Amino acid sequence: MHQQGTLGNKWASPIGLCLTLFMLSYTIGVVQPIMPPMVREFNSSVGYVQSALVLMSLVTASFTPTAENLSRRLGRKLTFGMALILFALGLGLIIISPDIGTFTFGLAGMTGLASAVLVSTPVALIDHLYADEVSRKYGLVALAIAGVMGSLVGSILGGLLAFELSWRWAFAFELLLIPAIWLLVRQTPVPMTPPTLPLDWVGGLLSLAGFGFTLAA
Repeated sequence: MHQQGTLGNKWASPIGLCLTLFMLSYTIGVVQPIMPPMVREFNSSVGYVQSALVLMSLVTASFTPTAENLSRRLGRKLTFGMALILFALGLGLIIISPDIGTFTFGLAGMTGLASAVLVSTPVALIDHLYADEVSRKYGLVALAIAGVMGSLVGSILGGLLAFELSWRWAFAFELLLIPAIWLLVRQTPVPMTPPTLPLDWVGGLLSLAGFGFTLAA
């Protein structure tokens, strides 16, 4: 593993990267238990809320290749920071959403697009942080465990907050994680990317076209 000074600095980056996947999994896991009060408030249906969740996954999957290309071109730290801001704005829109359409745009559009960067960056940075194969495998296992824990906590805490307070508080909890993640990850050593690396416009257009065809199907 690359030397990062004190013990706190040594563990800051891995913890921040694990919290990132925890947050993403929490967002997905929290939707299921808050569906009943949300459907009643929006006068909508479970099918619409589930569609928003599926659409979020489609957006993330469709734009992950393009997000990875942008991360290499612009720098992982800058792209990661912008993705955190977009994710926070998406959460804010979800929290104040007056209808299912606004909720879907916040969840599937904004947080889904931000997740395309946030889901790939931790894996890439763990691969850079650890030099030997064994440590790298442990790092990837830690990311996987963080993802499972996020989904579990989302299912439990989301239900409690939704029925004791409001389903909106289930998403407000995540806003506390974002600054913590950035403070932990910002000191992560990132490999330099050649400035002449061209943007993969063809790959980006193919991702967009594939997402459009998926929606039309």
